[in-house]
Amino acid sequence: RSAELIEEQLTLQQLRRELNLTQDRMADLLELKQGHISKIERRADMRIFALRDYIEAMGGELELVSRIPGRKPVKLDGFIPASEATR
Repeated sequence: RSAELIEEQLTLQQLRRELNLTQDRMADLLELKQGHISKIERRADMRIFALRDYIEAMGGELELVSRIPGRKPVKLDGFIPASEATR
């Protein structure tokens, strides 16, 4: 199981590479410059909408899950869809 957990923890850069996407392609998908993609991948803190946009550009969906001791994991809802977010 530990090997599975390790596989579940990837950086955005590692995930992008596993999907055979280049920074240039991500820049095209997000309508940004390649240098901005590099900065996104190095950030330790990020706004949720920016992370969601990045994941959606890779064809995925972002889910936020809260894990509190003594409780079952809870998926957090109520975030504005990327198409409706004002930046």
